[in-house]
Amino acid sequence: MSRKPAIWIGVLLLIAVGLFIVFRPTAKPTGTPTPAPTLTATPSAASTPTPTPTGPVTPSATQAPLPPPVTVDLTGRISDTGILLEDVAIVSSDGRAKMTLPKGGRVLDTQGQPPKYVTCTPMTPQESKEGLVVGLSYDFTAPGTGTVATRPAASLVITYDPPPASPRIDVSKPDVACWWDEENVWVERPPRVTADLATHTLQTVQMNLNLHLAVMFWYLDTMPPLRSWLPAGEYVGLSGKIDGTGTLLENVTVASGDNRAKLTLPKEAKVLDNKGQPAKYVTCTVFEPASSKEGLVVGLGYNFGGGVVGGAVTPAATLVMTYEPPPADPRIDLNKPSIAVWSAEKQDWVKYPSPVTADLATSTLTGSLPNFGSVVVIYWYADVASPPAR
Repeated sequence: MSRKPAIWIGVLLLIAVGLFIVFRPTAKPTGTPTPAPTLTATPSAASTPTPTPTGPVTPSATQAPLPPPVTVDLTGRISDTGILLEDVAIVSSDGRAKMTLPKGGRVLDTQGQPPKYVTCTPMTPQESKEGLVVGLSYDFTAPGTGTVATRPAASLVITYDPPPASPRIDVSKPDVACWWDEENVWVERPPRVTADLATHTLQTVQMNLNLHLAVMFWYLDTMPPLRSWLPAGEYVGLSGKIDGTGTLLENVTVASGDNRAKLTLPKEAKVLDNKGQPAKYVTCTVFEPASSKEGLVVGLGYNFGGGVVGGAVTPAATLVMTYEPPPADPRIDLNKPSIAVWSAEKQDWVKYPSPVTADLATSTLTGSLPNFGSVVVIYWYADVASPPAR
């Protein structure tokens, strides 16, 4: 028998033993194991939600701090009935916004109470989809219930830095916008704004406190939202109700949207415009009235028109106005409310052209109106010898 097979078997065994020694399993070490790190996914910027503010924004820690609020104490500067004893200016701490309440004006909240102070707070404004907000916004507030009214209007001056040129805006048409909380939007204000483009200064009037204001350049390709600040007016067409001579074929009544003023034109009355032509329609428009140095204007103003500015009704139309009695004031007699008409020649409210009947129990005034025009409820000051007249 040959010895070669045995030799090969021995060689194979040696190889097997060597492989076992090299590749044998290693025992796990004892002791405290080191945990593998926990990996946390980092979201991209696009996946991180950004909260959208619903109003004027408070700046983050990385933004420049806002100018501090300014509070003006009215102690000794306003009477118990809300009459200002001197001009009161509220100027923002950055000097950009200034509101002036005029001496002799009345400042009251909706409960008829005078405020104890007025505060101006600069804020970071919310952006607008309808325009470009420039600079900071300014919150003029006074303590009290609801909106605090000032009569006559306060004057408002705001300066701004002009924005860069943009095809979407007209840099020659800056405006003052107001924040509307209920709709969460910046809106256009009815009062007219005068702009000095050389000094970047805007001037306007403000009838109320507790409002938030900012300089705005409205986009040319959008329609600025307008808050319905005033009650609606009314339009009554006279087609079929008037003949070719201007004689009414039936009674015609036109009233304000708040039902505070109603004008009734009697059947068979002649209703002519200022050209002597039959009126085509009758309107009532509601507006914020100017103040008077001779009396206290109460509530809103109402303009009655007959198709063209001016015009007459013969016999006179019957005017009925209701009003909210003002708080007691030593300068007026609460038992003597009256109606005033606007005189374009005098640029002032003047004495009503006919007697006025007052029902104090229902706060109702009744009079005759021979001419179309603007009317208000007024209390003539007791120290005025004679109210102005046309």
